[in-house]
Amino acid sequence: MYKKYVCIILLYFMLIPFATFAMPIPITSIQEPDFLKGGFNLANYQQCQPQLAKCPYSPDSSQSTCITKTIKQFPSCQQISQLADFLGVFASQITLSKFGQFDKVSVFFPDNDGSAYYLISPTGQLLNTINPDKLKQNDFPSQLQNDFPNDPN
Repeated sequence: MYKKYVCIILLYFMLIPFATFAMPIPITSIQEPDFLKGGFNLANYQQCQPQLAKCPYSPDSSQSTCITKTIKQFPSCQQISQLADFLGVFASQITLSKFGQFDKVSVFFPDNDGSAYYLISPTGQLLNTINPDKLKQNDFPSQLQNDFPNDPN
């Protein structure tokens, strides 16, 4: 019996180094949606965001109705609406900020306090990532390494 436990413990310690190979991939996918050709218009988002903030979070359809009305009323909300549809979330769940030459997209999930992160390249590529603040230049595909944000602030 003692020998069995010793073998299990030894096996456990031998396998720990292999767990480091299972680390998450920094950039998990790259997509090029048509509505992002030429990048994201952050100025339009900054005009739209205060309007979307007026739509209170609600688990019923009243939030969806408010967001739909806001998007129809304000042309500056079109691109954020397309991004939200593409990601399958409400536009009000998305916040954007500059991240070097990229735009950092944070999607907040209020039901579980979770977040998802994306980067939009200057040429309109949408990069799904784990946490942009921890990315290094060599985490980016070679064609985007020149756009790497040296200073994320």
